[in-house]
Order: sequence, then C-alpha cells, then structure tokens
Amino acid sequence: MIKIRNYTDEELQYIKDNYSSLTLKEIAQALKKTEDSIGYAITKLGLKKQIHIKWTDEENQFLKDNYLIMTNAELAKELNRSFISVSSQLDRLKLIKTKFWTKEEEKYLIDNYINMTHQEMGKVLNRTDGAIRSKCFELNLYKKDVPWTDEELNYIKDNYREKTFKEISQYLNRTDNAIRLQCSRMGLKKTPYVCDYHYFENIDSEEKAYWLGFLLADGWINKNENTNAGTIGIELQYGDIKHLKKFNKSIKGNYKITDRWRPCLLSTKDKKKKHHACIIRIFSITMYDSLVKLGFTNNKSFDGSIPKIRKDLFKHLIRGYFDGNGCVCCTDKKFVVYFSTASKQLNRDIIKILEEENIPVSNYSYINEYGTTMYTPTINRIQDKIKFLDWIYKDSSIYLERKFKKYIKVKEKYTLSNQGSANQK
Repeated sequence: MIKIRNYTDEELQYIKDNYSSLTLKEIAQALKKTEDSIGYAITKLGLKKQIHIKWTDEENQFLKDNYLIMTNAELAKELNRSFISVSSQLDRLKLIKTKFWTKEEEKYLIDNYINMTHQEMGKVLNRTDGAIRSKCFELNLYKKDVPWTDEELNYIKDNYREKTFKEISQYLNRTDNAIRLQCSRMGLKKTPYVCDYHYFENIDSEEKAYWLGFLLADGWINKNENTNAGTIGIELQYGDIKHLKKFNKSIKGNYKITDRWRPCLLSTKDKKKKHHACIIRIFSITMYDSLVKLGFTNNKSFDGSIPKIRKDLFKHLIRGYFDGNGCVCCTDKKFVVYFSTASKQLNRDIIKILEEENIPVSNYSYINEYGTTMYTPTINRIQDKIKFLDWIYKDSSIYLERKFKKYIKVKEKYTLSNQGSANQK
C-alpha cells in the first residue's frame, strides 16, 4: 500500500473502503482529519469515484469566481460535490489554483508557523488559509506537544459553546482537532443549539423590552465559576408552552423546550400534588453578561430592580413583568389587578413608573408560608385598572395569550356596562 505521511495503513484502508460511499466531511470526521488532508490522501491514492454528474454552467461559473479564494474542500461543500470531482473539474477548466512555492516562502512558514496563525501567514504571503494549511501539511509543520496555557484553557471555557472549533483554533493558533480533543479532555460538550447571544446587549425594541421584563418575573440566570458557563432559564406551566416558543423565536434560537412534573409549592391539602411545567435553558456566557449589565443577579427574586432602558419602552417591560408575576381577575363579584414580587426595590420601581403614568397604586405586603415578605402593588379603582391594562396591552404585538384574553374580557364587560348606564339615562 502507498505510504502517506501522518496516515496509518488502517486509515488509508478506511479511505479506500469508503471514499465512494461517504462524503469528504464524513471521512474526515471519522478519522479526525481535515477535509483538505483527506482530499490530498485520496488524490495520492489515485482513487476516483465512478459516478459522474454533468457540471452545469452555473457550477462552472461558481468555480471560476471562487477557486482562488476558497479551498477545494470549501468548493466541494458549497456545490455538494466530492473533493475529487472539484479538483478534476478545475483541471478541465484549466483553473490553476496555486502558484509554485518559492524557497523563501517555505522558509517563512518554517520560521513562523509556531507563533503565527495560518490566516496571519496567509496575509503576509498573499495565500489562502487553505493553501497555507496544505503546505504546512506537506512540510509536516505541526505544533507538537506544546503545553496548554491557563489563558488558552480559559479562552476555550469561555467560548466553546458560542464559537466553532475553527474560530477557536484560528484565535489560539491550534488545529481544529487539537481544540476538539482538548474540549473532550475538559468535559466540555458542544450542543447543536444556537441563538442570538447578543440579543439583550441593546434594548431598542418592544420585543426586547418585553422579554427583559418577562425574564425579570419568571426567568433566572446562573454562572458556573469552574467553567465560566452562563445559563439563562425560564420555567412556566405547561399550558404556556407556546409562550416559550415565542421567546425561542424572538432570540432566533432552536433550543429544546423540555417538560417535567414538579411538586406544588403553593399551599394545598394534597402534599403529593404536582404540576406540569415546561422549561427552556439558554447556555451562553455572552447573554448572561448582558443581563448582568442590565442589573440581573443570580438572586433577582429578592434584589431585582427595573433595568435602565429607554422610558418609551417601560410599558413593554412592565407588560412582560405583569404577564409573568401579575394578576388580573374579573368575575361578577370581583375585579382585581396587582403585581407580586419578593424584591423591595422592584416593588418601589413598579410603583414609581405607574404613578408617573398617573396610575395610583397601593403598596401592600404580607408574609407567605415560607416566611418571605411578598410585596403586592395593587391598583384599586376600576377606572385606574382599565387605564393600566390599556396602557400595557393596547396596540401591543407581544403578550401572554391568557393574560391578554382577560384584558379583552374586562374591556368587553365594562364597555357593555357603560353602554347600559347610558341607556338608562
């Protein structure tokens, strides 16, 4: 069997057995090699796939436009072609991808590959990352047995969830495989879930202000000091699962929403009674830090406060908080509207904001069965209750459906009541 540097006989046999049925990426993942390296090995082995699909004019034009700025592996991925197919078509089109390497260029790689990234050397030599990578492979230029520094390990801990292995490897000047292996050693597992981790960096819309308020009510944040991993979570009754889906969509996320049965924390005669809950957890130190800058703490239930955002967005933030920790109840016998919080400062902030909107609020409190002081800022007069509900819900685009339906019910009831009074007159 042909010998190829850095490949065992078993690895080469695997390539020969699978190159026709597996993609370049699949083989690379199985052998923990780069796609360019596998492509190089396939070429050296003289392996060619038997199935030929005619190249379209559009594909040929794409090759002409991009062959100098993309690696063959990248071209193959973009066109859904094999590495060999792309290489062969480039030859047919007489598209010479790289110029000959000079002795001076090779010496530059040898002198600098330890201290510079492929990208940095590429800029100096006017070569693509792929060209630098391939030449380093050919020259056997690898960083071998270089100890990991505390700074490197901390960088991996801080970024492995939100950055690709390639991005981390470029920053640290390590190979993708080295980063992947080190993450495995550290017990750091990447997930397929992503979102807009910068969502709360700038609160500049109704949607962001609303979810900020909702998180203040029904969310929580936590930080693992050992791994520097941040977690943001929301737990609701299962009947509100659609609301978690709205949140997931707002942050452009694909995070999994799970469910579980939990013991009821409220007073009940049946101590074994449980309720069905749904939970979403976002793993992001970036989003965690954004919320901390806005005033969130790991113990926000007791020391939370209204974040400093634009005043024109206050009503959306208050609506978010009310949807999470507010109550509106309208029956034939009673009509109540109030908030609930264990934070003395948040209680003051809510009262201040509502009073600035000319909505009078009474400051009530009580001690619950767990010995916690609960504050319940309450709106007493009917006209003030309706004014408040109009303020937060009228013309809004995002809200908790069941709370909004109660608002509509209130409006219908008191509209009919006013009409009846007018008719009597």
